[in-house]
Amino acid sequence: MMEPLALRCAKFRFKPLSEDIMISRILHIVQEEGLNLDPEVLSTLSSTSQGDLRRALTFLQVVPKEVVGAFFSACQGDNFDLAKKEVNNVIAEGYPVSNAFTDDILDEQKARICKKLGEPDKCLVDGSDEYLQLFDVASSTMRAVCNVQEDFFQEC
Repeated sequence: MMEPLALRCAKFRFKPLSEDIMISRILHIVQEEGLNLDPEVLSTLSSTSQGDLRRALTFLQVVPKEVVGAFFSACQGDNFDLAKKEVNNVIAEGYPVSNAFTDDILDEQKARICKKLGEPDKCLVDGSDEYLQLFDVASSTMRAVCNVQEDFFQEC
């Protein structure tokens, strides 16, 4: 968060929830949604989210396959406007960007994309705009899927 903005905000530090509380809240939400999770999954979800209930719920959210497919289809072409449209769709629908990736791409392409994901992830943690970061991921995905060189600039 930018310092001038941070100075005008009240900071709240929440302690991580205990595993028992996490599991009981997740179990309540899962039951209300009509889902069934194994106790081992609940425990893993609790420990992975490190006491952060919001993070645990984000892990539970699923981006529909049609949305993920449309996003990657747009990234497989050279039409940046189509990729922008799909980025807008993901953001407008409120899908969790962290859950939007699939196994439908080659390992080498996935490695190039994952290498690039660290920067937007850090920016999101620092409070950056999801739209801009997903757009950055889309352009990196387009380059990886279309096997475009990563270095566009040559040294003078």
